[in-house]
Amino acid sequence: MATGKFLSSDAFVGVDDAFGVSEHVTTRVVTPQDGRIIIDNPELLFLGSFERQGNDLLLTHGNEAQLVVDYFGTANPANVEAPNGAYLTAQAVTSLAGDPSAGLLAQSGAGGEPLEIGKVVKLEGTATSTSESGVTNQLEVGSPVYQGDVIETGSDSKLGISFVDETVFSMSADARMILDELIYDPAAVENSSMAFNLVQGAFVFVTGEIAPTGNMNIETPVA
Repeated sequence: MATGKFLSSDAFVGVDDAFGVSEHVTTRVVTPQDGRIIIDNPELLFLGSFERQGNDLLLTHGNEAQLVVDYFGTANPANVEAPNGAYLTAQAVTSLAGDPSAGLLAQSGAGGEPLEIGKVVKLEGTATSTSESGVTNQLEVGSPVYQGDVIETGSDSKLGISFVDETVFSMSADARMILDELIYDPAAVENSSMAFNLVQGAFVFVTGEIAPTGNMNIETPVA
């Protein structure tokens, strides 16, 4: 991903992290329309990278970028939508961009560490997890995943994750999922809950103990 700075409302100059090559990325500033934030290119919204720049939200994909000014400066940020009505919730956008306060508010395990909610049980190709604090790790079989992680699979890849309630997810290639919440108490399953957000790609799953309670929620961008 390139890093750099805006020179005007329609040009962003950056430096490629891997090669140190300057590049010009076409961008524009997005303003809300009737309280809605519309991103004209769905690929930018669902395949792009999300980055905080102060209170602004920067979306980049290929040689295109869009800057949503002061997106994080409001108490209740709007959903971000594609022209066809598919959208990402403000919570999903915050997770993808990284939330500086998330580590202070998220449920934690012993010692204040992030709450481990599952493990990788199958991997073909490559996959990564990005924590709420913005740290990205390469996954392998046996790697733990944590509440709040953003999981992404590479091209020609497949990933299987087994969660603590025995739910098993299999993600396709080029998929992205946010593990928003998994609260599981084997002694009181009716009080347990699961909430994930599939941003891009496809998945299949085998239900565990939480799904029969009705407290399992999988969000997708499709309206």
